Amino acid sequence: MPVRNARAARTIGLAMDAKRPQELYAFGPYRLDVPDRLLTRDGEPVALRAKVFDTLVVLVRRAGKLVTRDELIAAVWPDTIVEEGNLSHNVSALRKAFGGDPDERYVETVPRNGYRFVHALATECAATPEAAAGAAAPALDARDRARRFLAQGAWREAFEAFQQLREAGALTAADREGLAESARWSGRFDELVPLLEEAAEAWLSEGDPIRAADVSLDLAAVLLDRRRVALASSYARQAERRLPPTPPASGPALRAHARLARMRARLCWCAGDWEGALAHARTAQQLAHAAGDPDAEALAVMDVSHSLLALGRFSEAQGPLDETGALVTTGRLGPYASGMTLCGLIIGWQALGRPERAQEWSVASNRFADTTGVAYFHALCRVHRGELRSLRGELAGAEEDFVRGGEELTRAGSGLAGIALRELGTLRMRRGDLEGADEAFARALQIGTDPQPGYALLRAARGDALAARRDLAHFLSSEGNGETNLLDRENLLGVLGAFVRLALETGAAEEARAAVARIEAIAAATGSTAHRAIADAARGDVALAGGATGEALARWRASWRAWSELEAPFEAAAVRIRVGDALLAAGDPVRAKLEYQGAAATFEQLGALGELRPIQRRLAELEQGQPVAVATKFLVRGAIARAAELEALVGAAAWRELVAWLDRKLERCFADHGGRLVERGAARFAAEFDALATAEACVRALRAALQEQRTSHGFAPELELDAGPALSVRSGTTRR
Repeated sequence: MPVRNARAARTIGLAMDAKRPQELYAFGPYRLDVPDRLLTRDGEPVALRAKVFDTLVVLVRRAGKLVTRDELIAAVWPDTIVEEGNLSHNVSALRKAFGGDPDERYVETVPRNGYRFVHALATECAATPEAAAGAAAPALDARDRARRFLAQGAWREAFEAFQQLREAGALTAADREGLAESARWSGRFDELVPLLEEAAEAWLSEGDPIRAADVSLDLAAVLLDRRRVALASSYARQAERRLPPTPPASGPALRAHARLARMRARLCWCAGDWEGALAHARTAQQLAHAAGDPDAEALAVMDVSHSLLALGRFSEAQGPLDETGALVTTGRLGPYASGMTLCGLIIGWQALGRPERAQEWSVASNRFADTTGVAYFHALCRVHRGELRSLRGELAGAEEDFVRGGEELTRAGSGLAGIALRELGTLRMRRGDLEGADEAFARALQIGTDPQPGYALLRAARGDALAARRDLAHFLSSEGNGETNLLDRENLLGVLGAFVRLALETGAAEEARAAVARIEAIAAATGSTAHRAIADAARGDVALAGGATGEALARWRASWRAWSELEAPFEAAAVRIRVGDALLAAGDPVRAKLEYQGAAATFEQLGALGELRPIQRRLAELEQGQPVAVATKFLVRGAIARAAELEALVGAAAWRELVAWLDRKLERCFADHGGRLVERGAARFAAEFDALATAEACVRALRAALQEQRTSHGFAPELELDAGPALSVRSGTTRR
């Protein structure tokens, strides 16, 4: 229970102060108290963010000596990989805090090396409180220290200070909320929910149901991130009961109503109610603006933009995204609102096919996470950075980001860990690590993320193109994640592009054309160069499958130019392979070889072994003058073994029934695998397929069906089956 007796509280504070070590420095008008994390100028506190304060401490402890940039980064960010620009930003903020005094009096830059604290110290590391009595401001009591640590963003120190108060029974409701916040941002995710529950109960005990409702909404947000939708909904309902039925004109209750409206929008997302989500998000925006709450307003505007993206209203979504960006750059937002809006901006601009804007916000997001030291958002920043590094062809660095980001999000219990694992699996496929990709996709599936299109492409790479196509067809159906999950719904083009290729490979040309129509509609609505590149590539795939080699070449060359303009080397090289295929089909192996060589060089440079190896094999065939199959069809041929003997044995009537039953099995199997019957006799047949993988899958399915018939009914005819090419080839011989 809270200690309400002021004398008792002071006694607790003095007891804690007695245990506290002393490390005090004085220079000019400034006093630096390291344990209290306090810098004063002429007795007045100087506000410093946690990482800026930590930078000052490292420099002062080694006053007069060079501290290299690497040493500073390692000391200030011991568990995080950061850009050097963040250190420069810290030093700049530190110089500003010294209030206009000449820079060389305090922090000196040593070009290309690091920094040096150059002001003489009047007092160094006072050993006792008595020795430092004249050098430091009066000691703060324990509660003030904890609250100031929290305001500074010193999350670990704040948690420890609040925890001491908790053990002493000295926490108020506000302090319990501060303890929960410091637990969240210092990465104590397992403790967060019970601490928030304690804070809500404490506010009720202190007679403040509005603040209790606020904490209940925090609980709902945490649980929603962990995909515990039912519990999140219950806490939102709990908050609703604690608030007045109608939002007042001003005050804390109005702010809480704004947050409640936003939570209703997010719960609508979970139910796939995109129009309902948009309506609630707009209500939240209006209420937050009226309440003068920048955090709630920025979050609500972001949710408006994502609801519009889910509805496919791309042009309308850009305005709210820009407005969100304007709100976050004011510097007025708290850690949660800053992190969430920055993350939302990256995802939003990616959904609109604007990687250059996503990159700008990714840099800002990384700087925010490094500057504030918040746990959780560091992990999200890693994943977003990995996505953009992958696009730029930095595959090794991207894999590291996905691995670390996924691990951190998993520790936080976040459902977004599935996104990191999905991207990790896709990247490992590109690098030729199919087993590693399989492991990442399996983990994503375990936590409820359908990792498409990567998982389907992995199945296709292992020879089951039909199952891969069905995976993507389900994903894109009204029951699949592509329709029911917000992030998947916003980013369908990659899945649709993969589906086009798999549909063509498995003989589903109409489905491929329908998918291309969806791609082109989205690309037209966004006006995105990246989306146009995907649309042109898909249209080229359909054109080549229909024999329109000239159109395929034109489409793929346009796609290659777009990816090159966007500095996306992997995607550009992948399109060059298709250009080479079209040139081979057109009878020009010399130019085809040049395209293959260019693609192979890019893949080798990127370390994309999964794509490099098959191209190297194709180039070897061309070098040796071997025939290269193009526009190849594949046949499944079959015959009933010992047909004449079987017919004589069972009789004419039973033979006709047997053949009719087999016809039904064959028709169903051919339809499932995109095959076309091209020959049918009394005891033999042949079907044509567009891909060897689906021809072989059809053979396996027929054998399984016959075995099942034998197991359940005791008899099925033996079929002699084989699958092979019905080749149309051109010589791969090139002139040297």
